[in-house]
Amino acid sequence: MKKTILILSASLLLACNSEKLTPICDGTTPTYQTNVAAIIMQSCSSTSACHGYGANNQLISYNQIKATVDNGSFEKRVLVKQNMPKGSVLTQDEINTIQCWLNNGAKE
Repeated sequence: MKKTILILSASLLLACNSEKLTPICDGTTPTYQTNVAAIIMQSCSSTSACHGYGANNQLISYNQIKATVDNGSFEKRVLVKQNMPKGSVLTQDEINTIQCWLNNGAKE
């Protein structure tokens, strides 16, 4: 019985972990304006503002997002925990683009 519970627990743990994508940078050097802004606009901005900006599909500026990049919360929420954007899921390509962007200094 204990062995069955242990196997079931391990299976559930693996299933939960498999839902998260692994960010991989392929060596590209995306910029905010060219690549990342479009991901954020598509995934985060809607008729209701994300974090107090981006309402009505207005572009979230580089300066608005830079503070969350600098303090590490952007990477933690988007790439590590993958609990942002709320109500949406990023694709593997989007995750990879964001990882490369951060790896290369999160250039504008």
